[in-house]
Amino acid sequence: MFTPIHRALGLEPGNISIILFKQAVEHSVEETSDLDWKRVAYDSRKPRWDEEAAKDIAAMANSGGGWIVFGIEEDGDKNTASKIVPISWSATDQQRILRAAYAKIGPPVVGLEFHEVPCGNEGGGSLVMMRVPDSADAPHFAKKGDDAFVAPRRNGPHTVYMSDREIERGFRERFQHADDQERLLQDRYERACEALRPEDGVFLALAAVPHEAVTGRVPTTVDLIHQYANAPIAPELVSGTRVDNWWSGGEVKKGLRQWIIRGYQSSRGYFRKFLHDDATVVGAYQLGLLVTDPRWSDRYPV
Repeated sequence: MFTPIHRALGLEPGNISIILFKQAVEHSVEETSDLDWKRVAYDSRKPRWDEEAAKDIAAMANSGGGWIVFGIEEDGDKNTASKIVPISWSATDQQRILRAAYAKIGPPVVGLEFHEVPCGNEGGGSLVMMRVPDSADAPHFAKKGDDAFVAPRRNGPHTVYMSDREIERGFRERFQHADDQERLLQDRYERACEALRPEDGVFLALAAVPHEAVTGRVPTTVDLIHQYANAPIAPELVSGTRVDNWWSGGEVKKGLRQWIIRGYQSSRGYFRKFLHDDATVVGAYQLGLLVTDPRWSDRYPV
């Protein structure tokens, strides 16, 4: 996992532990547009706590996503992490924040992730990291009072409200993003369809593009690509107890912003897999003419 805390401390992606937050306090890591320190997780005894939560979540979603960390006290003047203050956390707390994100924001912000980090000897309790995804539905509007809605966004360590022009631009970008994603997916699918020859047998072509832009990703190593290439086939996808994987292994080579995996010339089943640096996945797998026994014709293209 890679967070703004890792970025600020100059660390490689890794697991989240209390040590990371000790370093954040020691180095006085400052809030940014994608990092917000919170001492408590929105006290439900406080009037309109849900509107405050909605404002913070909508602001992150309108600014490309980010992390809200509960259990860190900040220096009010410098907006930096100053002290670890463990909190009590339960499924009830998580559910009420999820309800606020759904009921107090329009369109609702979905896909929130919560990562609880036990504090161990730091007085018990936990720290909680809430990840707000980059939303394709921005701009989001948070309810304020009984009749008003506002469109908040992050401006460095602060939350401000979007102007009319910013809201207008946000709507244009929303519709443009949807069109761009559709064109990208269609382009990748067409490439999958061109990867194999129909005369070699019917084949399955597929393409998938990430719903959310990938950020902070380290380059994929060739060893990891080989692990993917040799992964066993999911038994749920085949009939019976015998699992023949004609599409494992293969030659691995680096292309332009992608890894390419293809079957050996001597392989019985042809395939192509393309793993793009932006997390796009494209594949083509031969299905026909792998089995020629007519007894399997009701289950398989022979």
